[in-house]
Amino acid sequence: MKKLLVPVLLGFAALCMAPAQAVSLAPAGFNVNVSLTSACQLTTAPGNIALSYTSLGGAANANTTFAVKCTDGLAYTFALDAANADTLGLTIPLVLRDAGDLATVAGGTQSGAGATTYMIKASVTAGQQGTCATSPAACTSSVARTLTVSY
Repeated sequence: MKKLLVPVLLGFAALCMAPAQAVSLAPAGFNVNVSLTSACQLTTAPGNIALSYTSLGGAANANTTFAVKCTDGLAYTFALDAANADTLGLTIPLVLRDAGDLATVAGGTQSGAGATTYMIKASVTAGQQGTCATSPAACTSSVARTLTVSY
């Protein structure tokens, strides 16, 4: 009986020491939910426009640039609070233009990662008289204007 018991116990011990079998479970899926809030920013705010004009003289132009960057694919518009910056008896229209001064613009659509540059152009048409009671010194004036970007 001892001869039979030893091999049985050894066999049982070998079974107990066998490596555990890996269990495979079905893959578990999950979602990553993202909420993106679109936005725009002025990456370069418009600066002051310095315009010099001599009474009854030739036309004068000056400009400043600004840059807009928005969420990719987002359409935006921009506008000035007034179409003119009239002062000192001069009519000074303000126009929103593309950076190359090729076309009048009122907005755009973000495309890619970079900001888009635009221009605010001020012009005095030739032959305007103006109002200035100081001679021979020049008169100066400043008119505040606001650019609004909407999206």
